Amino acid sequence: MKPLPNALLRIAKHLNYKRTFLARDCTRVDVPCIPYEAFEFTGTKINPWYIQTLIGAVRSVSFSKYADDKIPPRSTLDFHDILENYFIFIIGVTMDIKRPFHDFETPKAPLYVVEKLKYLGKTSKTLTYDIRHGNTDELYVSCDITDVLVSTKSRKPTAYPDWWLQKHGDLVTEEKAKFAEEPLPNNEPFSSVISVKSSDIDTYQHTNWASYLKFCYESFTDHTLTNSYKRMNKAHLSNGLKSCSMIYKNETNLGDTLNVKSWESDADDDKVIFNVLKDDKVCLYCNMKFFNTFE
Repeated sequence: MKPLPNALLRIAKHLNYKRTFLARDCTRVDVPCIPYEAFEFTGTKINPWYIQTLIGAVRSVSFSKYADDKIPPRSTLDFHDILENYFIFIIGVTMDIKRPFHDFETPKAPLYVVEKLKYLGKTSKTLTYDIRHGNTDELYVSCDITDVLVSTKSRKPTAYPDWWLQKHGDLVTEEKAKFAEEPLPNNEPFSSVISVKSSDIDTYQHTNWASYLKFCYESFTDHTLTNSYKRMNKAHLSNGLKSCSMIYKNETNLGDTLNVKSWESDADDDKVIFNVLKDDKVCLYCNMKFFNTFE
């Protein structure tokens, strides 16, 4: 099925977020509140994949020409024009959550997110997202997202167009985005089988980048509640997710059956490593580190 044209851009019109362009490569987006369904059953913590969903919404707003009535249309680094003729696929994510964000007493609204260009290459870029409280400016979450520009025809990475480089090429850096995978332990993994549902799909008709974190987190929860792991336990769930790193390797789609495999890290007592596979082919690498009781 062909994706709806400009779906990512058009969604922004319905969000009612307020954006402020601080620079051509830096945008602030004010978020009124976090949706009810984002909170886990305790009513305290926010399910971590909803944090990524929030950042995805911020990207829609910052990239969109429909997010407000300004004339002429404007977006972060003119991404609204880029998305008229190209796809932007996320290939890597790192996210760090500050301990207070898991506390009940920490106010969860209002929030604002600052999006800032961190790295720009020939076909890829990294944007960093800082989620802060609107009144105190306290930092709650930092997230780096690396994506690649993809041709709508070949579905392969492609260079930024000449017109865009003439305008923003001075921001290209020599530094490259770095992705690191922790070696998999030799012991047998724990496995969960899941099916990709319609609620897991993004505007490109692929599995949404945040859905993979949900797959891993829920698999981890299932194995923790059955005391399957040797070190990881229910206390880690109560303490909350501290950080995660994700590398997207192959796409998956609606109806696909995926195998979520997990291992306790050999290098860190509070970390779990995941591979998500489709037909024995790795689609995603992920590691999740949890706060321990003494942090």
